[in-house]
Formats: sequence, C-alpha cells, structure tokens
Amino acid sequence: MIFSAPQMSYIQPAEDQYVQQAEVQNWDEGSENSRHWELTQTILYWKAKEQRLQYTNQSAPIDTTTDFTQNKRVRPHFEWDLGFRETLAYLPDECSGLYPWYFDGSWTFIKNEAKGHKKTDESEGIFPIQSILPDTAISDFVFEARTKWNVRLNVAEGRAIYRYKPASYFFLFPYVGLKAAWINQKIKTRYEGGSLIAGPEKVHMRNNSFGIGPEVGLKPFFVFGNEWHLYAFVSYAPLVSWFHTKQEDNYAVNSSHKNKHFCDLISTLDSGAGLEWLISFSRDRYLLGLQAGYEYHIYFSEYRLPNGPLDLLTGNRNLTFRGWTFSVTIGF
Repeated sequence: MIFSAPQMSYIQPAEDQYVQQAEVQNWDEGSENSRHWELTQTILYWKAKEQRLQYTNQSAPIDTTTDFTQNKRVRPHFEWDLGFRETLAYLPDECSGLYPWYFDGSWTFIKNEAKGHKKTDESEGIFPIQSILPDTAISDFVFEARTKWNVRLNVAEGRAIYRYKPASYFFLFPYVGLKAAWINQKIKTRYEGGSLIAGPEKVHMRNNSFGIGPEVGLKPFFVFGNEWHLYAFVSYAPLVSWFHTKQEDNYAVNSSHKNKHFCDLISTLDSGAGLEWLISFSRDRYLLGLQAGYEYHIYFSEYRLPNGPLDLLTGNRNLTFRGWTFSVTIGF
C-alpha cells in the first residue's frame, strides 16, 4: 500500500480547531473551513531487491574443480532510484452524511535497476547459474558473467478511511480499499569464455504480472501541538494476479525457450512511518503540509521464472521495495 499521511483537517473536529486558531490569530467568529480537497505530490527514493536474481557464483580453480556449482552465489548490486506518487483526497465536512469517513486515491510509479559483473583470469571459472540449456552440466564454467535487471512498479489504490479519536493526541485510522499492481521485470545476462568455446551465451528473461484485490489497513497518528504529527501505517492486500513469464537462452550451437501464462494469488504487505508538518492560512481555507517518511513493501512470491535443469537458484521469491518518501500537500 502506498499511503500519504492524513492531514490535521481529517482528524480534528472543525469547531475545536477554529476555536484554537481564533485564540491565536483573532479570526472573526464567522470564519469557516471550506477545504474539501487535498493534493499530495510525493517523491520516492527507493531500492528494490529480489533474492532469486543470482547470476553466477564465486570462482573455483579450473584445474582441480569438477563441480563449479558448489560455491556461494553472487547477486547483482541493487541501485537506489527515484519515483513518484500522486494522491488526491476528498474530505466531507461534518454536515455530510459521509462524515467521519474520507476518501483518497493514489498512483505510484518507480523503476529500479540492478547490475552485476564478475570476471576471472583463465585459471579460475564461475558457473552460469541462469542457464536453461538442457545440456548444462556441473562441470561447465565461464570466465565472465554480466547481468542487468530492471523492474517497473505501477500501483493504483482507492481507499475509504474512518476517523477515530480515542484520545486528544492519538488517532486511529482503519481503512479499506482496492489495490491494483502492475509489475514488469526484465533480465539480461551474458556469459563468455571457459566451456563456451563456440561464443557467448545470452539469456533474456521477463517476469510480468498484473494483480488486483481488496486492501485493509490501519494507521495510528500522534499529534504534537497543532503543526507536528507522527504517523505509521500497515496494510495487507491479497491480489489475484495474472503472470506472463518468458525465457530465452541462445548459444551458438544450442538454444532453449520457455513461455508461460498463468494466474495465482499473491499477498502484499506494506508498512511505513514518518513525520509531517502542517499549517493552514487565509482563514483556514488553504493548507500546506510537508512530510518525510520511510516505507517497506513486500510482494510475496512475485518471482516466477523457473530454474534451469540443475535447479540452482535459492532463496525466497519475494520482491521488496524500501526507502524514503518526501511529500508536499496542498489543501483547498
């Protein structure tokens, strides 16, 4: 779940808020809050990670080794990248039959990358773990391995959020909604030298999915004065997901191709925490907010590419995103 912090206008009854502000700013008794919309622009600085992206292993001497599959696996280096989130919220006033609910929708996009390169001298060899050639043997080895992975995440969410105030400084916001996620993964790996006497081996793979399902979550919210707030959130969503996986392994004297479509149910878990600063102006008709937070998102069993004939890839199949968020909110 990708969820911007709720604003003070969501959580404080209008009449109490105006009394406090009038004492400070000497507003007229007739002033009233006409804000019903809030727009939040968020910049993401995230890193993705997937354990199954092993592309080779540590090297072994070629003159004494008969099984090159036993050494520790090597993964690519996962990079930090920028993304964005757009959130629009509608806040019914207290006279509305929808109060104390409010509603929001968001769109999130980020593209993350990982790169790996390992090269040995000709006295040691490494294993082409991602190879799916049917004649791959444990005695095979290469001198150089390169890989590049990228993932595109698009998430659309709509939520109905309930405002509950158990204490003057503490709020609980349970919510329900609908979540849809598009995840496109692409892997390119190249092996050279060693047993590949006829030329390089090129592996191209895709792991794409679209999932949709209900979402439930909870957001505790702490208030420190009228401007500073601390929030956290956690949510869960089971997604009915449609997968398309594709693998191509091309070598000069051999090749292998796999292509599969299927549907499965995956789970997602989202969490985060942050700090926000809010201020209203122009007789409380407008709001400006700044937020900074840290989030962690898990897409369980997202990696669905099958192993090669030796079944060497290890670790869970989860795809994770984690990192910082920086937001600006305008209420009107």
